[in-house]
Amino acid sequence: MVLAATLVASGCSVFTSYVGETEDARRQFESLAPEAAVRALEGGTGSSLDRLCYLLERGLILHASGDLPGSNRELFAATDEIKRMEDKAIISASDTASQAGSLLVNEKTIAYQGEPFEHVLLHAYLAMNFMFSNDLTGARVEIRKLQGIQKEIRERAKEEAADARDTSKGNESTAYAVERSLGQAYADQDSVAARVQNLYDDALSYALSALVYEMNGEPNDAFIDLKRAIELRPEIADLKGDAYRAALRSGLRDEAQALREAAPSVATDPGKDQPELVVLFESGDAPLKREISLPIPTGTGLTSIALPKYQLRPNPYTRATVRDGSGTLLGATALYTDVEGIAVRTLRDRMAVLALKQAIRAVGKAVVAKQVADASGHRGSTERGVAIILMSLYNVLTEQADLRSWTTLPASLQWVRIPMAPGEHQLSLRLEGSGGAALAERSVTVSLAKGERKFVNVRTTGPAVYLNVYPKPAEPTR
Repeated sequence: MVLAATLVASGCSVFTSYVGETEDARRQFESLAPEAAVRALEGGTGSSLDRLCYLLERGLILHASGDLPGSNRELFAATDEIKRMEDKAIISASDTASQAGSLLVNEKTIAYQGEPFEHVLLHAYLAMNFMFSNDLTGARVEIRKLQGIQKEIRERAKEEAADARDTSKGNESTAYAVERSLGQAYADQDSVAARVQNLYDDALSYALSALVYEMNGEPNDAFIDLKRAIELRPEIADLKGDAYRAALRSGLRDEAQALREAAPSVATDPGKDQPELVVLFESGDAPLKREISLPIPTGTGLTSIALPKYQLRPNPYTRATVRDGSGTLLGATALYTDVEGIAVRTLRDRMAVLALKQAIRAVGKAVVAKQVADASGHRGSTERGVAIILMSLYNVLTEQADLRSWTTLPASLQWVRIPMAPGEHQLSLRLEGSGGAALAERSVTVSLAKGERKFVNVRTTGPAVYLNVYPKPAEPTR
């Protein structure tokens, strides 16, 4: 009864691959056809299990294409979906079937709620959309939500550690076998996971927050968040220059002097009315989940479980540089958020308990198969053989990894703030690869008034380059 209820409630999603279902949309996105990509994802927004994924994908594609109102519409719908799932206090009969089905079918019978880092990036993108639109109130609201989520992630990590301990109780031998198999299966991505030391705080979120505070005339709060960003990314010299200027505006002379000594080349004071160009480079494509098979010895013999593993996607771009008409380097983006590393590390950290639950589920399926065989045994060898074959086929079909994730995220988020002189500037934006080779180049004309700040948002996905300058000029009125 549980199996039947689960399959009816879940429909085809139990047996399909989210990565495969959304492949056409990603191909359209990489072909500079964002409208077609968004249309290709429209049907999935009605899914009771995958709705969040489709909303996130659509919101990010619209963000990259420059449709900020459309992006906000989809991303706010995603926040509503997350809140709906979090606020669900009463477990209905269908919920009970889904939870039981996840034990006997697979994780795709449960609605996708998003990874913690995806929740952070969701509000970061909303904050950027508001910032690009010069809506500082909206940006500040999203920054506060983002920081609150980061705090929740720290607390949730403790709960997940306790869950892992509870799951291991009574299953010690299986847990040991799982850990050994996992270590071998994911060893080739150890170096990627090791790039991320802190899953609970993000340098770009603090840099965004600081800029919002500055634009609101709150340099002291900006300085505090810039110091946090420096703690996370001490190798970025430009951060120290940004913090130096915030310290000066706040009257923090000792702190400003210390930053000037730490980074004399960037600790300049162009004045509070100096125009500024902010470049956000969303580089490459985040990894996609693929299914791997992991052999696990159990009390009923050797079994195989299906688990997700990230497949990295090549990204030839290392940074974006801004040069003036004479070719003089004005600034270069630096890595603030290693989305690829965070995704791999997050999956690795939670995989031990997930794999153990998978192994327990595999044992449960074996028990059900035996019960089916025993129950049909009195009917004759033919009926018993058919029952065993059908149950074995069911086990094979339903043992599938959950491959859902926010697939249109970039591999990395890079950022630079460049003080500029007032006036019109003919600039060259170069997207560079290893060794500083220019792999793509775009001309950008930016007019800056005294005290004005403008943004250049660049996204690469596959061979495509999306570029937008904000705030956009007002459309002429009739």
